[in-house]
Amino acid sequence: MDVYEIPVKEDGARTDPPDEQPQSLPVCLYLPEPKRDAEEETVKPKGRITKILSLFFSLLFCGASLLYIASGVVALSDRHGEEDFKRMLINEVYPDAVIETAAPEESAEDTEQLFAIPFEPIPDDAEEPEKPSEAYPVAAETLANFGLLSSLSNETSYEPDMEKLLAEARGNGKCAAIYGEFGADAPVVLIVHTHGTEAYMPEGRDTYTTEDPFRSHDRDENVVSVGDVMAKVLESEGVNVLHCTEMFDEESYRDSYSRSYAAVAEYLEKYPSVSYVLDVHRDSIIRDDMTNISTLAYLGETRIAQAMIVVGTNEGGANHPDWEDNLSFALSVQENMISKSETLPRKINLRCAAFNQGLCPGFLLLEIGSCGNTLREAKCAAVLTAMSVAEAVKGEKSSLSPEDALSVFVP
Repeated sequence: MDVYEIPVKEDGARTDPPDEQPQSLPVCLYLPEPKRDAEEETVKPKGRITKILSLFFSLLFCGASLLYIASGVVALSDRHGEEDFKRMLINEVYPDAVIETAAPEESAEDTEQLFAIPFEPIPDDAEEPEKPSEAYPVAAETLANFGLLSSLSNETSYEPDMEKLLAEARGNGKCAAIYGEFGADAPVVLIVHTHGTEAYMPEGRDTYTTEDPFRSHDRDENVVSVGDVMAKVLESEGVNVLHCTEMFDEESYRDSYSRSYAAVAEYLEKYPSVSYVLDVHRDSIIRDDMTNISTLAYLGETRIAQAMIVVGTNEGGANHPDWEDNLSFALSVQENMISKSETLPRKINLRCAAFNQGLCPGFLLLEIGSCGNTLREAKCAAVLTAMSVAEAVKGEKSSLSPEDALSVFVP
């Protein structure tokens, strides 16, 4: 492209182009640069120093803020890190970063909430020798269940139609159809333990201390053994079971729900016949005065633990739109539990978090006993709870009486 320079006058006005310039060609106009004051060409030393100091103090402030935050996190971690592993509740850390705070204290008349064991007190003077651990009482208490349709501990804003959901009995009686489609050996129920290290009070104890771990890596002593009993009862009722004995809180308590989610999803993919999942836990209830509550139920003269069904929802943001299917199934199981012992079930606990229950419409979280109960009391409750689940899954009553079942599975 040809470029022609157009002369301009000193004041910036252009002159006429030369006659020989082709009018059809594009023109580039060169204008003189505006005159700049010499002071604008250089940065004043004072202004440069001001900018450097401003940047330095900004960086110093940001660094101090980050250091303060980091020190706070470390302090919080030092205070709570080990204790997080001691917490017995299910309302701590869940998938998708759903976090719930501890519930307010439950009274004897309104025992709807769950509690964490308080942190161990820190001595005021680190130089003083440690004082002997104080013993706190263990008290037996039957926690409230005021009837099937009114027995809902609702921590959500939802108001489900309990009567309608119970009548619909969603999820009931699938066992025969599953065997017809997948074969008589197909698994129907999966039992898992998100908090598998949860353990119970030793026999013969009526006190405890803050040093009692209430945790065990021994599968014969913790809640995994309760799951074993439930699996045997279900199998005896003709319901095929897969029992995952992995303790998902053993490596990391905070990651336990994420790890159990992945495991359950893998089981469901590998065994498409599985239509029910039971995540078996044990609860913890500690009063303000540090009394450890042993949940109390009876079958005749036999003292057993209570059991509670926890049903999650999508109110906390989880992908669980069909949570009412789980609640409907839970109501059927609860009805069967009441028929065996009116004191056996606590109120169904409806929660904002999902507890992985969006994976399966027959997914329930079961709290079998509390850390104040003995392992034997929990196993007795597990027998009756498993019978109740089997009856809902099969859609028919068990031929075995509750008393006979206890003598067989918890001799």
